[in-house]
Amino acid sequence: MLRFAHLTDMHITEKDRGDQGYVLALRSVEQYQPAFIITGGDHVMDVSGPEKSQAVKWYDMYEKVLAENTRLPVYPCIGNHDVYG
Repeated sequence: MLRFAHLTDMHITEKDRGDQGYVLALRSVEQYQPAFIITGGDHVMDVSGPEKSQAVKWYDMYEKVLAENTRLPVYPCIGNHDVYG
């Protein structure tokens, strides 16, 4: 049997504790022992309008949460809020 987790719309930002919510989601997935995680987009807050430095900050937060909270392979799908500019 193949098990995987699908997580979507994390909207990582320093506001609203989006990073902390994503940490909880990643940790809760472990109990199901999936082989990998597929993410459904909108990893960060909408980066279509803010300055590049803000977009980079949100993506850095997203990468840090992943690195520190799962060892599973993660296969991201892009969302409309993930496209800078």
